[in-house]
Amino acid sequence: MSKCRFLLLPALGVLCLICNACIPPYSARKIEVNPIHPEKGLTLFLYMAADNELEPYAIQDLVALEQSVAFFDDDVSILALLDRPAGARLYHLRPLSSPANGTIQSPPIDSSFLGLSDAAPMPVNMGEPWTLKQFIRHGVNSFPAQNYAMVIWGHGSGWRSQPTDKQADYVVRTKGVNRALAYDDGSSDALYTSQLADGLSELQELTAQKWGLIGFEICHGMMLEVLYELRNITDYAAGSVDIVAAAGWDWMSIGSDLPTADVTDSLTLGELLCQAFAAAYPTTNNAAFSVVKLDKIQAINDCWNKFSQAVLDGISADELRRQARDILFLQTEDHFEIPGDLNIDLADAAAKIAVLLPSVGQASSAVNTLVQDAVVSNFTSINGNPESHGIAVHLVPLNEHGAAMLPHDLAYIKGSNADYPLEFVEDSDWVLSVDGSGLLHRIWYGE
Repeated sequence: MSKCRFLLLPALGVLCLICNACIPPYSARKIEVNPIHPEKGLTLFLYMAADNELEPYAIQDLVALEQSVAFFDDDVSILALLDRPAGARLYHLRPLSSPANGTIQSPPIDSSFLGLSDAAPMPVNMGEPWTLKQFIRHGVNSFPAQNYAMVIWGHGSGWRSQPTDKQADYVVRTKGVNRALAYDDGSSDALYTSQLADGLSELQELTAQKWGLIGFEICHGMMLEVLYELRNITDYAAGSVDIVAAAGWDWMSIGSDLPTADVTDSLTLGELLCQAFAAAYPTTNNAAFSVVKLDKIQAINDCWNKFSQAVLDGISADELRRQARDILFLQTEDHFEIPGDLNIDLADAAAKIAVLLPSVGQASSAVNTLVQDAVVSNFTSINGNPESHGIAVHLVPLNEHGAAMLPHDLAYIKGSNADYPLEFVEDSDWVLSVDGSGLLHRIWYGE
């Protein structure tokens, strides 16, 4: 991505607490699986938060997916929970019985778990983990399968919860709210990343098995901070490290490849999603897509911590500190919005810092090796990010001029007791810390 930003460090003020809306308590209630449909090879869930300006794109996606259903093997069930300004409906997608006409033709279905009727749309809060859990319960109870996949659809902002202005003339699947996704304008709520993990863990509670694949049809889904939160609940994750166009994934293209593919296999499904995205956005600026094997994420984070400590040891002199900061801010492969967040490619950051500090070469090589092992499919457009390896990490917020905006968010400071804390922050030597440790603390604040 072209470097349309500059380094301007404002005077540091007092870190401000971020107030988050209270989330209603959730009372767990386990269910006995009593299927009304026979077990299949795969149940695919789509959690579509379109109670916002993305509503027309959600309808387009479901219409395209309906046209692809006929290509799916009979061994696949597809459920879509679609929330719109008028209310939510639950669909069991079926092959089209008449020519496509731009409307959803699959009839809505009842759900006692979600309190939904096939008679009329009903309000739901897609930013509440309870809704995600109930959706999963309905699917497991009514459409059991040997494997399960979930697609999170809507806005996404990587790790972040602090509102930023949206770019007026560029409709994209993004909104600058911190550590959150699945924005529900009608409920003025969003799922925080830790809440997403809590909601998705319901599958293990019910079936004692992981998700085969979690897909992010949102912006900035493939952040280390997000993947770390999901590392123990899914085998694979698929999505973009960058902005995703409002049109989203090309489900028609995915459908055309299905007759020769076993989509009940999670890796195969992920690779199909990547291939279809690449075919849909070959020249789109900064289009990117990756499929990551999450059993490698713990090792990647451990290795990133060792790399961070090695860099800390190597930049005791102020000049080296400034050079390291400039390499990460200005030279490393990046994914950013202005205003918004600057996120950098994990592997490229390690490689470029190793040129400055040969002493971190071993740790840098270990990071790159693990990323290569974890990322099983990776696409970047020819007008995108040639040195993107499929996993990014947050570096610094940017203001409306593209300058570094300090101080960092309280939620990115270890030990800050921020609401909805990320496991990554608490387990990281990369982030800032209340005790003054952490590589970002040294790089940005010189302490």
